[in-house]
Amino acid sequence: MTTDIADNYRSFSGRLMGVDAARGLSVIGMTMVHVGPNSAEGLGGAIYGFPHGRASVLFVLVAGIGAALLSRTDERRWDARLRLFWIAALFLLIGLGLQSLDHGVAVILQHYTAFYLLALLLIPASPSLLFGLGIATALVGPIAYFVLRRLLSDVVERETVGWGDGLGDVLAGLVLTGPYPVLVWGAIVIWGMWIGRQKLTYASVQWILIASGIVVAISAEAISWLALGQYGRPDDSTDWRNLLIADGHSQMPLWLISSIGSATALVGIGLAIGRRWPSAIWPLAALGQVALTYYIAHLVALHFLEDRLRFSDVRHAAPSAMMLAVLGIGFAIAWRRYLRRGPVEWIMARPFDRHRRREASQNPRP
Repeated sequence: MTTDIADNYRSFSGRLMGVDAARGLSVIGMTMVHVGPNSAEGLGGAIYGFPHGRASVLFVLVAGIGAALLSRTDERRWDARLRLFWIAALFLLIGLGLQSLDHGVAVILQHYTAFYLLALLLIPASPSLLFGLGIATALVGPIAYFVLRRLLSDVVERETVGWGDGLGDVLAGLVLTGPYPVLVWGAIVIWGMWIGRQKLTYASVQWILIASGIVVAISAEAISWLALGQYGRPDDSTDWRNLLIADGHSQMPLWLISSIGSATALVGIGLAIGRRWPSAIWPLAALGQVALTYYIAHLVALHFLEDRLRFSDVRHAAPSAMMLAVLGIGFAIAWRRYLRRGPVEWIMARPFDRHRRREASQNPRP
């Protein structure tokens, strides 16, 4: 085991292996959601349905961490702004294009446009400011969304945006009305940026993330369970009791807080395992380093092979999700053995790699 891996918890690309592993886990979780039922009876159904409403939150939280890591020093902040703007623009095009395929999935990539633009604006924010904004937006955003849904129920319940939507519809869908509105999901980005500003290589920080994440997740679920037991479940989407539910993708406060908590804990677990047993977590980390390529590939596979990949029962959906995950991990390990970035990730980074090489040639080291 090299000193770099043992002491800095990084893969040979210089990235935090635990964060990459969390990203890899998130795309596996989204695969499970996309190929199988979101809820089913029994213990197996509960386990299989766990990623629903959580995997995508982990995906976005890790994006916030990545944005913070890009801009950890003042010298890198302008470069980070350019990168985030470039990625936001490409994600919009890729996401809108993927939404036009026949896979039955609400694509999240176009919504990353709003997430990354928010991150770009918050690059100068201090950790304490991010912490305060994270708490405020996690509470206020879902309540504002609920009020907006009561006032404009026909508009807010719309599907995610795609090709053919007007500019106004795209903006409204990304900010207010889609399945991943930045009004609600912005809190996840902010929390991710706050985590990214911490000393993630410290064991004490990792254990704080794990413990606090678990406590927050369980507490929010418990509050929801107790409150619904007292007041009952809501009758419709405009019932005030929606504010008490923690159902996946409900956009409500307790779901958001619980999901952020579980995502935080998983990031901490990934970092802790990467610190102690980096080789054990490498397959997930490799998948996380080509996560965008895998995400696009699995949606294309669903477009062409939906009847063979998607099932309504856990007994058939679980092997399908496992097969896609194994194929993705196998590809990632083989690809990363020789190349630094995945195919789509390479396209994203190409302009900045060329710029960095140009600067290096103009300013050679003594």
